[in-house]
Amino acid sequence: MKKIYLALLCIVYVNVLFAQDYDSKYNTRTVLISAPDSIIKAKIRNTKTDFKIYDELKYYWFANDKIGYNRGGVNGNALHGTYTVYDAENRLMTQGEFRNGLKFGKWKTWYKNGELKSVENYKEGLKQDIQRYYNTNGEIEKEVEYKKGVKVDKNNDSFLKKLFKNKEQEKAVDDSTKTNKEVVKKNDNP
Repeated sequence: MKKIYLALLCIVYVNVLFAQDYDSKYNTRTVLISAPDSIIKAKIRNTKTDFKIYDELKYYWFANDKIGYNRGGVNGNALHGTYTVYDAENRLMTQGEFRNGLKFGKWKTWYKNGELKSVENYKEGLKQDIQRYYNTNGEIEKEVEYKKGVKVDKNNDSFLKKLFKNKEQEKAVDDSTKTNKEVVKKNDNP
């Protein structure tokens, strides 16, 4: 029996230790922002910027009881951790995570009827992988793939495919001009 209590105590201790490590490492706190049509619950860093900022990335921050963003800068405490927006009736509208002010991981938005509106994936503030967009019935309307924030062109064929495609197009054009010449010759001879 003592072994079971000891094991449970160790599990609780390890969980508390890691939870404290996360909060102490990043020194975060939760803020609530009320608007007429929504409530935002976000984790922010208590410390000022102590991470590298890149000019091309969009950073989200908290200052003066508002959330703002800037490309290439932070004007307050960076958002860091879970971010959730609820409507006036406490329904989920948006849910995601920030790391040092940058969107990270899976971000979801919902319609008022509770159906998913979008599922977007981010890595270091840039869209990454497949993004899915749904209609109000929950059916997928569109899927778009991104790599490092750039939309992947599905028609971007390899060099060999482009080469053979061009050869086929040249042959088709050549065949159509031959056919037109034959038609003209037949019409010229009475």
